[in-house]
Amino acid sequence: MTMPRPHRTALMPVGTVIEEPDGTRYRKTHKSSREPFPWTTEEGAEYGDERMAHLLDEGAQIITHEPREK
Repeated sequence: MTMPRPHRTALMPVGTVIEEPDGTRYRKTHKSSREPFPWTTEEGAEYGDERMAHLLDEGAQIITHEPREK
């Protein structure tokens, strides 16, 4: 097992969305240099860059923008 690389999520711009295979989404709402938990779910839970890097290692995908409504 490799260690997550939080620097890759720390460098992502505010507004980036990461989506897990089950549909859970995390939006970067703050700069990592100013906030220890810059990622937020729709329910309001906050997470750090290390957790997001771990999710990417487990198969989550980066979404650059929200999908448009049909």
